[in-house]
Amino acid sequence: MPLIQVTMIEGRTAEQKRALLSALTQAVQDTIDAPLDSIRAWVTEVPGQQFMSAGTLASDRHAAAEPSPAVPTPLETSGVAPAPPVDPIMAPGGPAPLP
Repeated sequence: MPLIQVTMIEGRTAEQKRALLSALTQAVQDTIDAPLDSIRAWVTEVPGQQFMSAGTLASDRHAAAEPSPAVPTPLETSGVAPAPPVDPIMAPGGPAPLP
């Protein structure tokens, strides 16, 4: 009876875990010709605060990888949209005459 235990950091969706377990089960069946009903597979999830790799907690690595908050635009801070740039061709009076 093949037993497959996958230990990984929490955070995957149920669909991702189902797909992983299904693919592993199929791989075991295909490679060692084990009967499908004899194969057992499960996922053990570890919180990021309890898993360290190369001296860094997974939760700290994840926090460092998150993008910083966006800088608010003038419209978001003042409620007034900035004036659009002036196109010298389309400005009142049009372009300067050619020499």
